Amino acid sequence: MISRLPHAEPVSEIVQDHPVAKRNLSKRCAPRKVTVQPSVSTHAAAPVNVAPSPTVKLLPLPPPAPSSSHKPSATSAHHSTHKPSPSPPPPSSPPPAPSPSPTSSSGLGGLFSGEETGGQFTFYNTGLGACGITNNDNDLIAAASQHLFDIYPGATANPNNNPICGKKVKLTYQGNSVAVTITDRCVACAQKDLDLSPAAFLKLAPFALGRLSGGTWEWCNGDEC
Repeated sequence: MISRLPHAEPVSEIVQDHPVAKRNLSKRCAPRKVTVQPSVSTHAAAPVNVAPSPTVKLLPLPPPAPSSSHKPSATSAHHSTHKPSPSPPPPSSPPPAPSPSPTSSSGLGGLFSGEETGGQFTFYNTGLGACGITNNDNDLIAAASQHLFDIYPGATANPNNNPICGKKVKLTYQGNSVAVTITDRCVACAQKDLDLSPAAFLKLAPFALGRLSGGTWEWCNGDEC
């Protein structure tokens, strides 16, 4: 906003006492060289504390290992020449058990003397018996049980030599009696059973009965029954 001057006279012409210089557009101002001086710090550098380096202490080196030509100690040599202790001798075999002695007749409660009860009577087909004697069905003979035959006093491993062979016994069944000679051994009989020849069985009962129970028998005194 232009303010007006009071009472100003109008200017009809501006008189220029000096000519106005014209600008040469073809010339430009040369750039001014500016030299920049580095700034100098007035502050002194602060001192730096440097710690002293630690002292290194060298340890002594270990002694060198022994060479391979080192001789073994006396202890090593002792173990290498040590002889093993001898093994203990094998235990001796135990002594053989004593063979049982034949049982006496008195120890069997009169089994080889007096009258016996409780046994059964049967019959079989005769032939060569354990005593080494060959019989036939008409002979009055009997086979004693193996339990009686094997424990008879004086019996050995050879049945032919058994003292029971040739012994006589008397059998009684329901009032009938017969005397027979022991010439054989019965493996299927009980201890007091007697297996008779067919002829001896018929003296007591018919064959149809097959097995007789409730009879008795006794040892004879030699040939006397």
